[in-house]
Amino acid sequence: MKFIKLRDFKNTVHPYSKREGFDLAGLTVKLKQEWFGEGEEALRSEDHLFRVESGFGRSSFLRGTACFGEFLSDGERGRIERYDIESVLIEEEEGE
Repeated sequence: MKFIKLRDFKNTVHPYSKREGFDLAGLTVKLKQEWFGEGEEALRSEDHLFRVESGFGRSSFLRGTACFGEFLSDGERGRIERYDIESVLIEEEEGE
């Protein structure tokens, strides 16, 4: 898997201002370790993956920070904040 830091990720252009930004809808993101709290360093790397589906935090052109979706490790649906995202999955290894 190949990730890129959220601050460096751009995959869309605003329709009016033509400013570059991002839209995370349908993409997989990796959460920061701080999101899980102390004492949970032994988590598997799959536990850090979250597929964003909706929310005002999914796009750099929206004002909110909430992102809704599901954790890939167990399918649990949840909410995260955009500032909890460390990086965005841009490539999956073959065979996954």
